[in-house]
Amino acid sequence: MSSTHPSGVLPIDADATSADWLRSLAVELHEAGRDGEWRPMLVGVVPPFAGRPHQLDLQTLTGADPVEQLLGLVAPDVWCAVGLLTGGRARLLDEPASGSPGEFVHLVDRHGVSVSTWHGVDGATIEIGGGPRPVEGRAADACRRMLRLPTAPPPGDTSSFVVDVWLGRVVEVARAGTHLTWDDVVALHPAAVRSCTPAEAARRTTALGSRLSWSDIRLGFVEGEIESFAGIDSCIAEWMDDGMLARWMLGSVPPWSSLLEIIDARLPPAVSDLVIATVGMCPPVPWPAP
Repeated sequence: MSSTHPSGVLPIDADATSADWLRSLAVELHEAGRDGEWRPMLVGVVPPFAGRPHQLDLQTLTGADPVEQLLGLVAPDVWCAVGLLTGGRARLLDEPASGSPGEFVHLVDRHGVSVSTWHGVDGATIEIGGGPRPVEGRAADACRRMLRLPTAPPPGDTSSFVVDVWLGRVVEVARAGTHLTWDDVVALHPAAVRSCTPAEAARRTTALGSRLSWSDIRLGFVEGEIESFAGIDSCIAEWMDDGMLARWMLGSVPPWSSLLEIIDARLPPAVSDLVIATVGMCPPVPWPAP
């Protein structure tokens, strides 16, 4: 599963900055991936030793989601940087979902400096990073945790998570064919145990989100108080930090618009309208859905 770079030598200037040598490394990886297959690979970088140059340890990743296969991994001490190479599509948020095909490389070193590059088949290139500030994203988070580096901080509160839990419960019960009244729907809310107006339900959502921290949620996974969710169990939660856990959880559930469509189709109009009104008064998800 492992291999060294075909040339055996990385063209890295000993005086280059971390960002510079990561860019050079990304170029080498893109060159190696020009066969067009873009097999997902975990990249480990071994520094020079006893006169030997830098070496690449490339490990093929199998399965539908290469990032998920990185969960729980810890980089060997000999690796000075880690990364992910895979095929993908790049697009602007307001463009069609298909996007342009190409190859994505993300690298981060033990100082926390990271570089992400994307080379499209049409010759377009995109670069993100080049500094020590953590980049938000699934691949970036996983690579940083492999090196035991902190990821970007989580949102300031957990209101979005509270809404996710509530809508998920309502959809689950509604799909079972259970007739639900507004009082029944409110009783499923993590912070509302009795009937209330949509405005009050939204206020309780915000209040609970301000009290409940992402550290509390991660500890709940670690101690087994929260069941496994989206690949997160007690061991993975302990491996993650708060920021990664927050982004992983919020990115693993359907958008609110999709859940509300199901609720609107399954519940009486008078009830679904109250649910939609409540969500409309809650704080929005802090970043665009992936």
